[in-house]
Amino acid sequence: MCESGAGEWATLSNNTQIRSEILKAEFRMTVAAYDTHILQKQLDFRYLRQCGLLPMVNEIGS
Repeated sequence: MCESGAGEWATLSNNTQIRSEILKAEFRMTVAAYDTHILQKQLDFRYLRQCGLLPMVNEIGS
């Protein structure tokens, strides 16, 4: 009986650890996607500026 309980506890602990690792991986993927989105926006703005379609930030106020 004790062995079965210990085995169930080990399985529960392992499942919790696996879920924790999955959540950490999902978080890292979300951060990476956000970073990629920001980088893409920066590249878009840089491209628009180079093409003369977007004024430089300091030109907007003048």
